[in-house]
Amino acid sequence: MPRSPSHLKRFRHKLADIDALPQLALLGLFSGSVTALIIVLFRELIFRLSTLFTGSANDSVFLSLPWQLRLLLPLAGMILVIAISALSHRKHHRIGIVHVIERLTWHQGRFYPGSFLHQFFAGALVLATGHSIGREGPAVHLGAASASMLGRYLHLPNDNLRVLVACGSAAAISATFNTPVAGVIFAMEVLLIEYTVTRFLPVLLASACAATLTQFIYGSDQAFIVPPLTINPVDELPLVIIIGITMGLLGTLFCRAIIVSNRRVIHLPPAARLMLAALITGLLAIPAPAIMGSGYNTITTMMVDFHPTLFLLILLGCKFIASVTSIGLGVPGGLIGPTMFIGAAGGALVTSLVDTIPWLESGSAGFHVMVGMSAMLGAVMQSPLTALVTVVEMTRNPELLFPALVAIVIATLIARLLMKQKGIFEQILDTWRS
Repeated sequence: MPRSPSHLKRFRHKLADIDALPQLALLGLFSGSVTALIIVLFRELIFRLSTLFTGSANDSVFLSLPWQLRLLLPLAGMILVIAISALSHRKHHRIGIVHVIERLTWHQGRFYPGSFLHQFFAGALVLATGHSIGREGPAVHLGAASASMLGRYLHLPNDNLRVLVACGSAAAISATFNTPVAGVIFAMEVLLIEYTVTRFLPVLLASACAATLTQFIYGSDQAFIVPPLTINPVDELPLVIIIGITMGLLGTLFCRAIIVSNRRVIHLPPAARLMLAALITGLLAIPAPAIMGSGYNTITTMMVDFHPTLFLLILLGCKFIASVTSIGLGVPGGLIGPTMFIGAAGGALVTSLVDTIPWLESGSAGFHVMVGMSAMLGAVMQSPLTALVTVVEMTRNPELLFPALVAIVIATLIARLLMKQKGIFEQILDTWRS
């Protein structure tokens, strides 16, 4: 093995000191920059593949595709994913946020380069071909793995490597959604589950650096363009409580359905599971094309105006089934995006159903959609602070703070205490161990 340069030896020696904050801060900045560049490449690959397959990089293009293409596109994309999987070892097929937690928990934050490459290309393909999954799962994996490989190249000790993985994960969320604060909270609440200044500051710097670089390239617009809202929290409180209760129950059902779908098909070959998930998504996209892709445009339209109850019911049901099967059967994508979509549709549906009750204040459509998103995230992830900051930062609407907090607390408590529900990442990890 070639000897390390003397300046790297001195750098590693300083990292072993209890006052290694300056060195960790420098690593945080560097890992944030590297992660931002990788996420930019990942987004560009998705844009190019989307344009190749559909003629546009906008999710709304799925709404105008003929039903035959909506059926065949997920199948075609999955055939390509299976071909990529055949070229890599089976140990490289575990991906996403759960894989990051697994590597942090049992492997000191060390990743295989093969899983990084598999996530990069397979994740881009399924996102470009309309599968009902989110971008955040592949992004977090790519950010964590790239930061880990940087740390291993520098021969950093295990404790510093774990901090770098958190830096890469936070930077990935920040670069993907333009949410630097949510990236930091996610890394500390979901991944590290501990707080010290020595760990927090590098993660903060990595997230801020990633946001700065991606805003320079893509601009600083938020994920959802929300119309101005005038909210009276007291008048809205009864409906907020109802949405919180509903999302707690719906989130529990969503998590349990994912685990059941995973266990029921575990005996099937991986290729068969992936093709089954693609077929179900394609069939459901015939009556509900809005379920394809990230669905952010559809969420925005639900924020702008009220929709008929039947439309929301069909949309919610189809998205729920497509997301459960895609995640449970192992499609290489994330579950936070579908969770937000289901919460948005659920919040809008609850408002539509109770709108005839005179004493309930319905307010604006966008308000209830945002409350539903935040409550659903809290119930599913069992990470209330991450859920609150994510939705508020993605909508840049501080008036949402109090009502969203109420709904998140209710939904999280119902899922955790009443329904005995752990966070979805923890549940999936348990199935991997069993």
